[in-house]
Amino acid sequence: MPAHTNIKLDLTITDTFTGIPVKKTVTMLVLQNNGGMIRTTSADGWSNLNVDAVAAAYVTGLVSLRMTFEYTPPLGKDATGQRPPRLNESITVVLQDGKPLVVSQSADPATDRKVTAELTATILK
Repeated sequence: MPAHTNIKLDLTITDTFTGIPVKKTVTMLVLQNNGGMIRTTSADGWSNLNVDAVAAAYVTGLVSLRMTFEYTPPLGKDATGQRPPRLNESITVVLQDGKPLVVSQSADPATDRKVTAELTATILK
């Protein structure tokens, strides 16, 4: 792909910490073969969602992506009275242009909490 190609990345995290699935979506636009980062922290300093990504698009419609993210849900307690644990992931995948892909589903070792990460990469021509 040309060096001036932009790639739109959507990361959707679905978390069942509170028992009800909560979705958080982060969108970033990166230049071909380059990266971006997003840092968000709540006012109380407890919860955050940080994302780093590097992407490359190919004429075949594939996108290679290296992404690292850190997610801590808002301060609160689950049914067991526990605070939410932090989730850190690093992923390297190949995505098809415009097609979402579930890249991870993690389970909390102490509870029934599940966190799913879904990625979509869209090549902007």
